[in-house]
Amino acid sequence: MFTFKTKHFAVLAVALTVMVLGSSALAQTNTQTMTMFLGEGVTKINMIEYKSNTTPAPGQPAGNNPTWEVTPFGKRLETTANGTNNNNLGASSSTLRLGTFGKSSLKGQTLSFEIAGGAIDRLNKTGDITHAGGFTITQGGLAGRASTVTGNTWQPVAAKRYQVAALRIDLAGGLIDGLIVTSQDWAEQHTGSVDGRNDIFNIKGITVALTDSEFGQTNARSSRFDTLFVQNLEVTVNAAFAQNLNTFFGLTGTAQFQADERVGWASVFTVGVPPRELADYRDWVLKY
Repeated sequence: MFTFKTKHFAVLAVALTVMVLGSSALAQTNTQTMTMFLGEGVTKINMIEYKSNTTPAPGQPAGNNPTWEVTPFGKRLETTANGTNNNNLGASSSTLRLGTFGKSSLKGQTLSFEIAGGAIDRLNKTGDITHAGGFTITQGGLAGRASTVTGNTWQPVAAKRYQVAALRIDLAGGLIDGLIVTSQDWAEQHTGSVDGRNDIFNIKGITVALTDSEFGQTNARSSRFDTLFVQNLEVTVNAAFAQNLNTFFGLTGTAQFQADERVGWASVFTVGVPPRELADYRDWVLKY
């Protein structure tokens, strides 16, 4: 039987064991990732950048007057901010028109893509962010030609179109890729080819912390839903994407897209989904 002393020693031994195991578990916790499952959100790419002219500012004759301009990539495309010439729909027009489809939008010089899901490691800044919708680059349109299918006189029936769908941000690789579809008769015949998932943009690595505090100090976050907001990520044209566009549209000389030319500045805002809200846990454990 245990005496008082042996019982006291046994309790102390158990307490020490728990402390050791606890510290070991804490050490393991500190080396784990901070996985964030992504819910609703949006990624915006602003194709405007800062420019400083040496013109005097009001009240400061010797100062600089800061101005803004469209990025090199944006200057190659007609957008909703400058798309006022209907002649650009002509078959002989060399103008490239930027547009969006699905749950994406183009307002002025800003592209917006709705975040559809994904998962990231907030500690190591890795993972993927997937989007719905996408964007198109279109040339021509043959406005005014009678359609041989519908009989409509003013329906554009043929155009070269380069479509990028299902954009995905690869944080570890510093890339944005998408599913490429090319077509030269998109309005009625739905001809074209799926060229596969290719890299389209490069995105600079995230340098700011994606955690609210040093990991290990507050392992439990206070809110039910995590939020993530990262801004001013430089986006540039991927070399393979530039070559594909130049080949598809037959661009030469100064009209060609260039590798690493600036597309714009990206901002990402998304709301996280707690593990208890994920389908498997919700449907099988909570049964609702």
